[in-house]
Amino acid sequence: MTRDNEPFGAYSKKIRPRRGGVPGSRREHVPREKMFRERLEPRPIDGVCNPLCPFFRCSRGALIIRRTNTRGKMQPTAFCTWVGDLCIGTKCQYAHCARRALLPDGRCLYAVREQEKQRQEEDFERELERELKEEERAMSRLIRRRYGKDLEEEFF
Repeated sequence: MTRDNEPFGAYSKKIRPRRGGVPGSRREHVPREKMFRERLEPRPIDGVCNPLCPFFRCSRGALIIRRTNTRGKMQPTAFCTWVGDLCIGTKCQYAHCARRALLPDGRCLYAVREQEKQRQEEDFERELERELKEEERAMSRLIRRRYGKDLEEEFF
């Protein structure tokens, strides 16, 4: 008898596809954090590392995120189960970053890099403006030499 002729051939063990989560299968179990790692972004507040950041970790395993009612709004709050109080964030000796972006003074390396990029862009814009002003001056000098001061007012 072939499988095509069997009444329950589609449900035999050899034909049934494996479910996800089984080692060796096509769809092995992938932790949620690993699945969304590309989309997660650090969330520093004013350049300082934030305990609500997805990469902030407690080496004691005592950090949990609770939702508390603050002025009628539910807001996430970092809570330390070891101490039984709010998390103090970067001041804690057990705090670290999963991406190794926590600097010794509590600042986030990603925020520092972002600030440097903004400074570089601002410096570049200032330099461009300075060069444009110099070119305008040079053009106005050429026009004055060539045509006199009267025509300069007509051009500008």
